[in-house]
Amino acid sequence: TAIVSGAAGCVGRAVCIALMADTRSNWTVYGIGRNATSGVRFPAGVLNGHGAHLHEGYVDAFFHCAGNTRHDGQGQKEQWDDNVKFTSSVVRWLNSLHAETKLIHTSTAASYLFHNERQTSNFYALSKAAAEWVVVSHPRAVILQPCVILGPGDTKNYSLLFNLASKGKLTTSFQGSIEFGYVR
Repeated sequence: TAIVSGAAGCVGRAVCIALMADTRSNWTVYGIGRNATSGVRFPAGVLNGHGAHLHEGYVDAFFHCAGNTRHDGQGQKEQWDDNVKFTSSVVRWLNSLHAETKLIHTSTAASYLFHNERQTSNFYALSKAAAEWVVVSHPRAVILQPCVILGPGDTKNYSLLFNLASKGKLTTSFQGSIEFGYVR
């Protein structure tokens, strides 16, 4: 059994599709997405441990793909809540199970700057690095630090650059030092 947070997003959707396509392992997949009216939340049964299929020892893996990827410096409290506080809730819940649930946390390569004592003013990277500091308290955690991910479901981030470029409306460009990866 797998739980995928951020299941409506680019990375979470790709993880759900890959798990459901894995016929050898026969995953049962539960997706958790953003509720527009209440923000990022677990279904009540998941956080409280009362879910009929999500009781202690039954969840094999929690793929934590949810994240607030704003890079404009606005909405920092919401970004901290989404990236750090929500991750803290995930880790607290998993640690309370006393089970062998593996936590696979999707972070970002940008958090590398904070782990190596380099200075940066990127609040997104700081919030993802702080979430990683929380994740390491889970005994079966794996932290992924991918490059910029593009693909189906990415409608608000870097894929916009390619949409603007294809329409001849891209007015700025990067220095060429960013790595991109296809989500699948």
